Amino acid sequence: MIYTFDSLHPYLIGRGAERWCFQHPEKADMVIKLSPENAARQTKRELAYLGALRKRGVPFSHLPKVGSVVRVPGYVGFEEEQVRDFDGKPSRGLWWYLEKADDSIKQKLPAVLEELRVYFHRHAVVLCDLNVSNILVQETRKGEYRAMMIDGTGTTDFIPLCRYVPLLARMKLKRQWARFMKNTVLPQLEKEPSEK
Repeated sequence: MIYTFDSLHPYLIGRGAERWCFQHPEKADMVIKLSPENAARQTKRELAYLGALRKRGVPFSHLPKVGSVVRVPGYVGFEEEQVRDFDGKPSRGLWWYLEKADDSIKQKLPAVLEELRVYFHRHAVVLCDLNVSNILVQETRKGEYRAMMIDGTGTTDFIPLCRYVPLLARMKLKRQWARFMKNTVLPQLEKEPSEK
């Protein structure tokens, strides 16, 4: 089906720097991500990279599955699996867990994030935008969690060697992950209750 931006607007879930995200009007388990054609560099890069991961046989256990290209005049769009908790509710962002979750759940976050890091390392997944707004925390069963990277895969490097050389991908990930944990995650986890 061909949609228009206006026909999708009532289904708007959120908006990032480049893309809009809509609940799919016909598929409850999918979202539609749209970028204007003249500003779709990130979308095109990410679609190509996710396709390359699929060809390499990388399991999408910590990345949402990508569906079909969606036709919207003036936009580049695609379907993506909507990450939901075991009870059917949309999964919340890592930022919510860092700022608002109770301490018993926060104590689980380092292990949940370490599992995500190990997944990226094992499969030499390249990241271009590692931040809390691109990670959801999915409650897979009551009290059990998994982190899902919903945006920010691929590389913006002019010569993207890390995309083709696993050793370089892992070296880059190591630097990114250390910076992410030190500057973003650990300060939030170490806050005293009175500072929140």
